[in-house]
Amino acid sequence: MKVLLDTNVVLDYLLKRKLYFRPAKLIFQWAFNGKISASISASAVTDIYYLIRKEESHSMALGFIKELIQFIDVADVDRQAIISALQSDMTDFEDAVQNAVAIQTKREAIITRNLDDYKSSELKIYSPEKFVEYFQK
Repeated sequence: MKVLLDTNVVLDYLLKRKLYFRPAKLIFQWAFNGKISASISASAVTDIYYLIRKEESHSMALGFIKELIQFIDVADVDRQAIISALQSDMTDFEDAVQNAVAIQTKREAIITRNLDDYKSSELKIYSPEKFVEYFQK
């Protein structure tokens, strides 16, 4: 299955966020083992860097990103993705960009904790917990 990971799921894994770590860890294990094809948007990479650097350090943020891109694809954010996001009826622009990138790169689903922000998406939208339930069946 081809999925796009929202930034919050990546941060849950990398920062080992107590409430959210377990499902994120499973999703990352599946991506690492090639059981799913996971990607993040190129714009998410800088967000991930900024947030990890803020909570940890510059070198830790760079190390996480180097590790991450070994088994997670990075999808381009191009002009068409921005235009699609601007034309969408999604209220959160960042999520609209993520959605447009997922559609352009033919992802089947987006995994996010911000389910409400993706109500108008044409893709399947899963919380990490629901994706784990779905994928384990």
